Amino acid sequence: MTKFQVILISVFTFFILVGVGVFATYKGSGEKEVSLTLWGTFPEKVMRDFSNSDAIRGAGFRLNYVEENSETIENDLLEAIAAGNAPDMMIVPGDLLLSLENKLILVPEKTLSERTFKETFIEGAEIFYTKDGALGIPLAVDPLVMYWNRPLLQSAGFTKPPVFWQDFYILGPRLTQVDKNKNIIRSGVALGEYKNITHAKELLSTLIIQAGSPIVSVGEGGLVASLDIRVSENPTPPAESVLRFYSEFSDPSKNFYTWNKAMPNSREAFLQERLATYFGFGSELPYLSSKNPNLNFFVALLPQVNGARLNPEDGVARGTKETFGKIHAFVFPRNGKNIDSAISAALFLSGAIPSSSFTTLTSLTPARRDVLGVPPKDAYLSVFYESALVSHSWLDPSPQATDDLFRDLVSSVTSGRASLSGSVSQAQNDLAELLSRYSLGTGQ
Repeated sequence: MTKFQVILISVFTFFILVGVGVFATYKGSGEKEVSLTLWGTFPEKVMRDFSNSDAIRGAGFRLNYVEENSETIENDLLEAIAAGNAPDMMIVPGDLLLSLENKLILVPEKTLSERTFKETFIEGAEIFYTKDGALGIPLAVDPLVMYWNRPLLQSAGFTKPPVFWQDFYILGPRLTQVDKNKNIIRSGVALGEYKNITHAKELLSTLIIQAGSPIVSVGEGGLVASLDIRVSENPTPPAESVLRFYSEFSDPSKNFYTWNKAMPNSREAFLQERLATYFGFGSELPYLSSKNPNLNFFVALLPQVNGARLNPEDGVARGTKETFGKIHAFVFPRNGKNIDSAISAALFLSGAIPSSSFTTLTSLTPARRDVLGVPPKDAYLSVFYESALVSHSWLDPSPQATDDLFRDLVSSVTSGRASLSGSVSQAQNDLAELLSRYSLGTGQ
């Protein structure tokens, strides 16, 4: 990042933070340093480095970080609240928001208004904003992107990676090698199965969101499962169209058969150069590079279903773009001992300079519009920034239960147990049942 970019970001940060009055607590106050307990699922070493970084040194507070397991953090919080030892703040991903919601407080409107929230953070982060105020202060996003093997695509005559999902109807067969017994030797794309496709749930979520369904929406009566909604005049629900497209790639009778249960998981297949394209998160770049230093690959925005149009002048998609993103935010447990100080600290830490420092240490991407508006020179990061800006998520009632739901959705079709419409209808009912336990955004 150039000196000019740092100055520009600092100016944006100053005016936004002055607007919400957060610097008064720390900068130049001369008060004693506040000690705040922070829970999260990031490695302790990473958070220690962040706490000691120049970006937050001297801010007037000290972070006492506790590394938590994402599978036990809810129960740990319940026990801590009961014992009167609730942390002052937490960093949690969006898929834990619903399960934690009734244990959190809202950030006051006078501290973080809806307008300031929407002007400051990406649209996808609005899952943390309810009609009654913010349940969280966004910090970072991990966007789903497409990694692609350059030699494999080039050897098959492709000058650039796919822009639309429909492109895989052509790319898949030209890159996939199948023997006479229908064993796949090499694949162009990993679609059609679930268990051995890394991030299959997030990939299906992306496809459904791109096709026009939010998966979960907030209605007057509460949270609404939206897998079976119709878009415009189309009589087929987006989820049904997505499921048809997705499942075709594991059907041996199709010309674009590219994947089956016998393949290794998609990330390992990509590392072994048996898979030409891999749908993974931006944070996986260091892992991929270290596991196979000789792998010649690059990254691109995830292909799109609808809303985008190809510009004939440069071959780049213009218009609406969407991908899935894991969005992390600060939240504040009930009965915390330093709630006001914790909120002020979180507002500071989510500022342009501190959040950029955090995302550098964690291989994530900032969730702030002003930072994402200044693309970095690094070729990979520029794609991650573009992807982060169009990242979306949905209010997940239970990560494990919905993982089972999506797995059953796919297997019921690929196994022939149910029709496309029957599978989506069952998934809709199951999701509605899971959502009935929550009242986010209804004021209850």
